[in-house]
Amino acid sequence: MKRVAMFILGMGLIVGCSAKNPLEGRWVSDKEKTIAYGQSIGLPQAQIDLIEQLGGNVYLEVKGNRVTGASLDGSLEPKSSEAVYKNEGGVEQLSYSDGTQTYTYTVEGDCMWIAIPQLKEGMREYFCRVE
Repeated sequence: MKRVAMFILGMGLIVGCSAKNPLEGRWVSDKEKTIAYGQSIGLPQAQIDLIEQLGGNVYLEVKGNRVTGASLDGSLEPKSSEAVYKNEGGVEQLSYSDGTQTYTYTVEGDCMWIAIPQLKEGMREYFCRVE
């Protein structure tokens, strides 16, 4: 009986997020916040320089249970995926998959971050809401 109740509750959360997602809107890569975080964890200067050069050009558009990502300058074609919104214990997360990798963003106020351990363990890229 407990399993049935948990399943129904879980399905309600997933179905509920498809109707109204509190993260709806446009989120843009925040170069300054990402660099500041990288400096705070000792990211090497060469990687800070790379973020300075390439950062701030990606956006995510969240609408219902869909997320679309692309670049602001048009160099990356828009790609859309089904997204799952979760709020567990007050921690809000948005996850989606491109078929090969799953991406999970954790919300902090009007920004959210994704781990980018390829640069350094614990490194994050920040995206902040603009609409």
